[in-house]
Amino acid sequence: MDDARALADHAEERLRPLSRERNLAWWDANVQATAEHERRRAASELAYSNALADAELFASVQAAAADGDAHTRRRLQLLRNRMLPHQVPARLRERIVELEAAVEARFSRHRGVVHGEEVDDNEIKRILRESDDPAERREAWEASKTVGAAVADDVRELARL
Repeated sequence: MDDARALADHAEERLRPLSRERNLAWWDANVQATAEHERRRAASELAYSNALADAELFASVQAAAADGDAHTRRRLQLLRNRMLPHQVPARLRERIVELEAAVEARFSRHRGVVHGEEVDDNEIKRILRESDDPAERREAWEASKTVGAAVADDVRELARL
């Protein structure tokens, strides 16, 4: 029982700073879509994925999943569920992280075109909410959908991976 709790504590302590950095990098990349933020996001995501891919830790978590009190068993089950998708070859995980970061960066940087001018999502939403002109609303709505074409190939590759 104490071993199971210690294992859960160890794993959570190991993942906590990686998770925090990953979340901060994701935030920065979504607030300001720069190449530097995209690289930081991908690097932090890969570091987190590498920690979750630790085969020895995963085996220990699986072996201890039935040990301990109900709270410890639940922690281990959640940890196992979080680690399971990362139990794949390193190159595959790296490619998935790389594609996800690229798709999110292009999504963040994408601007639809309304009246021949690039506009951000806020402007598109404002037009859709406030405009009385059906043609303008349609153009804004269609502009909001153009990001799909910009990321379609990578999203399909992600689905295959």
